[in-house]
Amino acid sequence: MSRYDELIARLRKAAQPERSAPADFEPYLAKVRGEAFKITDRDVEALKAAGHSEDEIFEQTVSAAVAAGLERLDAVDSGHGPAEAAVLDQIREARGVEPIGVLKTLYYRPELFGRPYSEALDLAMRGPSDWSDGDRELFAGFVSSLNQCPF
Repeated sequence: MSRYDELIARLRKAAQPERSAPADFEPYLAKVRGEAFKITDRDVEALKAAGHSEDEIFEQTVSAAVAAGLERLDAVDSGHGPAEAAVLDQIREARGVEPIGVLKTLYYRPELFGRPYSEALDLAMRGPSDWSDGDRELFAGFVSSLNQCPF
């Protein structure tokens, strides 16, 4: 259980991500869920031309976007492959607490977030720089505190 669970539950309730939508919304909502960067004014204008109000379009858009985001959050909690899930189970057993979100993310998509992310982080924190290792650690700690990160 994280400090965000209550906030996420309130978000799920307020956004009503399971709300039903008129059939003519489906192509647009599929784009919102999977390829939001491809949405154009033309997509919205087509829905308005079909008789939908801007408020209805907005509400459907927010619901679909929140639902997609929450699915992605849920995947990081439970969508790991067997090998990664086993590592997280070992961490749970050794520490007696749920692994933090960054570890779950690193093990969720190790080909993207695992080794490549760790190597980039190593380069940023220990690679050539005008800043000392201590300066970089201090800066990282300060940014983490601003973001309310537990590091």
